Amino acid sequence: MSAVSGGTQYLDNYLNEIGKVSLLTAAEEIKLSSAIREGPEDESARAEIRLIEANLRLVVSVAKRWQHTQLTMEELISAGNEGLQIAARKYNPQGFNTRFSTYATLWIEQAIRMAANRAHTVRIPIRRATQLHKVLHAPSYDEAAAEHDEHRIAGEVGLKVEAVRHVLKYRVTEVSLDAPACDGSGEMIGCVIPEERCSFQEMMDTEDLAVVRQAIAECLTDREQFVIRQRFGLDGPVATLDAVGEQLGRTRERVRKIELQALSRLRQRLGEIFHLTLDPV
Repeated sequence: MSAVSGGTQYLDNYLNEIGKVSLLTAAEEIKLSSAIREGPEDESARAEIRLIEANLRLVVSVAKRWQHTQLTMEELISAGNEGLQIAARKYNPQGFNTRFSTYATLWIEQAIRMAANRAHTVRIPIRRATQLHKVLHAPSYDEAAAEHDEHRIAGEVGLKVEAVRHVLKYRVTEVSLDAPACDGSGEMIGCVIPEERCSFQEMMDTEDLAVVRQAIAECLTDREQFVIRQRFGLDGPVATLDAVGEQLGRTRERVRKIELQALSRLRQRLGEIFHLTLDPV
C-alpha cells in the first residue's frame, strides 16, 4: 500500500480498506519496532508491513492539510506513504520516548513537502529554496530593512556570503514564504521547504542519542535547550511551535528562530564530535 493511483472511486475504496485495519497499542508498536530492527528478515518484513498498515490513516490525515498544493490527494498520500515507510524502518521507541504516530508525522510531512516543492509551478531548486528559508529566518534578518548585513546573516545560518546575496536579490521572484499555506492551518508556504530540523532529525536517527543530548547541554543556552527538547520530543511528546511559544511567552516565529539558531550550533558541535563533513546546502 505504498502508492495510491486512479480516480475518485479508487481513492474511496482505498480509504475504506485502510479504515478496517486495527490500530496498535504502544506495547504492540514497541514489539513490532524491535522485530523490524532485530528480527529475522521474514519476521522483520511482516512487522514492517503491520506497522505501516496500521498507520495509513495517519498519512491521509496529514495529506489533507496539504490539499492547497498542486498535488492531487492520491499523489499526496503516495508521497506520505513513502515517508511512513522510512519512519517504520527508523523508529526506536526507547531512543525517542514517543509514540510512533508522533515520530512518523515528521517523516510523512517531510516526504509531502518534498513532493509539493517538486510540483511547484516555478520549480524552485531545493538547494536555493532551502537557502532562502534559512536567510529569511536568520536572527538579524529584517524584512523592512532596505539593506542587510550579508556577512552577518551568512555567519548566522552557515551559508556563503555569495549565496546569501543571491537569495536576497531574487527572493521576490523565486518564492513567497509569508503567505498562508491554507485557511486556518497556521502554516506558511515556507513549510514546503525542508527545514534544518529535518536534517537534525536524521542525525538523531543515525547517531548515539546520548552524544546528541551531551551536545545539547554543552553548546545551547537553557532556553534553546528547552526549545529543542520540546520540539524533538526528547522529554515527551513533540510540541508545536505555538505550544512552546505559550510556555516561553514568545510568538511562534520567535520560537522558530530560536530553534533554527540552536540547530545551527548543534549541527556544528556534532560535526566536531563525530568529525563529520556537514556542508550546508
